Amino acid sequence: MNLDSTSVSVNSSIPQKSIFSLEELCELTEVRPYVMRFWEAEFPEITPLQSSTGKKLYEYKDVELVMYIKKVLFEDKLTIERAKLLVKNYAENELLGLLEQKFENECDDVIESVEMPRASSSLFKNTIENKKEEFSFDHELMDDLKGKLNILQGKIVHLRTKIIQ
Repeated sequence: MNLDSTSVSVNSSIPQKSIFSLEELCELTEVRPYVMRFWEAEFPEITPLQSSTGKKLYEYKDVELVMYIKKVLFEDKLTIERAKLLVKNYAENELLGLLEQKFENECDDVIESVEMPRASSSLFKNTIENKKEEFSFDHELMDDLKGKLNILQGKIVHLRTKIIQ
């Protein structure tokens, strides 16, 4: 998780597992189930899974997000509307981080393919051509997301200025 400077480090208090029940989430975050139901309605970024028996199951990222929401609402004393803006920005930052990681992995793959023994020049050529196509798609998408992120960051700075005043 890569939260901004208004956040608190919460990772160390979350057990290293991938799925949490509603009860586990509420115990870890000290948030009551009825509050969780309300937050799920208000913050679409909280995305519980549904078990085969109909129980809600939460991923690690959801636990982190609930802790972040609790912090901005109760410690930072923001309104729901202002918290929604921060959470939306957080979710977009997470997406941008995932895209950057994918981009780095693709670059590593290209480097490895360049460094691999050239047993077959046609295989090598096809690999490079495929990577070029994937790279150009990811690059355009990342540029678009970076532009949107810059706009959102400007809005957040503006909102923070208003909050401080």
